[in-house]
Amino acid sequence: MMIKKISELFICFFIFTLLFSFTYLESKEPCTPDFVLDTSTIPLNDTDKNPVYVLFDGSLSMQGFVNPSDQDTNLYVEVIDDLQQIAETIGNETHYLRFGRFVKSINESEAARATDPSFYTCPQDPANCDNQETRLDEAIKTTQLNKDATYIIVTDLFIENKNLIGGKLHQLKKPLNKVLDGGKSIGIIGIMNSFNGTIYGIPISGGGVTTYSRANKRPFYIMIIGDQKNIHKIKTKLEKQYFINNGDEYKFSLITSNPIIQNLNINKKINGKNLFKTKNQPSEFKFEYIKSNLPLYQFNTNQKRHLKFTIKKTEILVPGSNGIANYEIKEILWNSSEVKCKKINKNKTWKKAKLDTISTWDEKIPGGLDDEVSIYLLKKLNVNPEIKKSPLMELWRGFRYFHLVNVYADKPGNISGNKFKDWSITKAQAQKFIEGDPVVFKTLNLVKLVKVLNDVANERFKPTLIASIALDFNLTK
Repeated sequence: MMIKKISELFICFFIFTLLFSFTYLESKEPCTPDFVLDTSTIPLNDTDKNPVYVLFDGSLSMQGFVNPSDQDTNLYVEVIDDLQQIAETIGNETHYLRFGRFVKSINESEAARATDPSFYTCPQDPANCDNQETRLDEAIKTTQLNKDATYIIVTDLFIENKNLIGGKLHQLKKPLNKVLDGGKSIGIIGIMNSFNGTIYGIPISGGGVTTYSRANKRPFYIMIIGDQKNIHKIKTKLEKQYFINNGDEYKFSLITSNPIIQNLNINKKINGKNLFKTKNQPSEFKFEYIKSNLPLYQFNTNQKRHLKFTIKKTEILVPGSNGIANYEIKEILWNSSEVKCKKINKNKTWKKAKLDTISTWDEKIPGGLDDEVSIYLLKKLNVNPEIKKSPLMELWRGFRYFHLVNVYADKPGNISGNKFKDWSITKAQAQKFIEGDPVVFKTLNLVKLVKVLNDVANERFKPTLIASIALDFNLTK
């Protein structure tokens, strides 16, 4: 009988303890207003190995890269050999093609001749020789062979004006649209190289074209079309091999409609220091992730505090991409006269403020010591921004506030054109340029081509959620 009573008491104690534990845990959960979180739209890269297509520009102007030269910067032969080996590491099979006005498949032994002058001449069949024109649109059109493949195009990107206007431009843009719609990106690697040959198709002022053969240096380009991970794998391998201490001879840009590498919430990259430095934390500060990986900052503060949320660009931007020209902030602010939340009816606890966007953003110079985006929370509450005071001074003291903030990449940047500006000439500049007897020859319409690529990518850009945060704070009296 005694044992039975002890057992009953133990069971009652256990149930009481369990119920108390649940009540205690519930009381520790943050009391938030009702809201629906925005979701990330960042695509995931495919990790499977797929075919690689390597395309060689067979135009006669390319021959100067492989002719014997006294210069010590002849990397073309070495880079081409390495590219063929790299292709085997990122794909399950490699295909080789050559292009001029048309694209045709070639076997491995023919591809090996791309580092030999004979590859760019047609002594056996001059009547059917296809080495007088570079039709980049035909090369890019091959991306329709396999939407999951990686395409590596080796060329001088010397594009005539007629191929960048009207129907030819449309033919160039059409396959690019499909590439970028499929989530792929375009990487351009530029390499300054020794040159010993003739450059054809240079436009002159009176109409027509001329040639030039007095240059001893000239850039060639590797255009990579595919998943960003494969583009960066090729770029990284070549950089480590050739360009660690040779930055002036090398350029890279990534053209993509997806310049955001990750959502900071999904990967839990946000911490307490994004809002408060350790030495500047307010009283009763607490940081945690709540539903759907939402970072929540809870604290007490006075009216004099400034609230600045910072994001490192290196954590959100795809390396080498055009970056972001504009950010958009979507936010909601609630207030409550109750410091403690009424869990029975939260709608009576929280009242939504009727406000438009009240936070602003600013960014430091890219590449600087403080390469970051700063979100100045509630800044527009300051009715007189010329007076440097905290926007919290416009809020009622003794109230509790809940602030939900979503930060979007709203408009892509345009860095690529500037990267290649000093290697580019226009049709109007070509005549005067060759009259100056240059020894380093620039690329015709390079900036114009990069602009076309950027325009296609920017047209497909969609606003992308970078980060969401929530602030739950008491404004002390």
